[in-house]
Amino acid sequence: MALSARARRLIEAAPLCGPKTADYLELIGVRTFEELADADAEALRLRVNAALGRPHINRMGVRAFENLIAAAKAHVAGTKKPRAVTAKPRRTKAARRARRRPASFEALKKLALSLGLPGVSEGTS
Repeated sequence: MALSARARRLIEAAPLCGPKTADYLELIGVRTFEELADADAEALRLRVNAALGRPHINRMGVRAFENLIAAAKAHVAGTKKPRAVTAKPRRTKAARRARRRPASFEALKKLALSLGLPGVSEGTS
């Protein structure tokens, strides 16, 4: 049996979920949005992967299922919309810039000298 338009709308409204997520849930036999309140994200991942015959749902997909389950639990309980589990937190611009900036040879040499590493002399390279 196919998902109702209402169930599909509720699924697609959850963070990180879209039409594909609804299609995958329909593939494994989920019929109502309320069914998801008692589901387990890892179990859903295994069922979808088994139905597709290959590993397809990754960590981001599991996060999407976690969001969906939290939304279904909130819907069943009649409470506010839950906070979403999103992708990895973004690094600040300064952190991204610092990661790209390689250390200079002189800075590395000073560090090696301060640590007393063997094979490093104060002369020019």
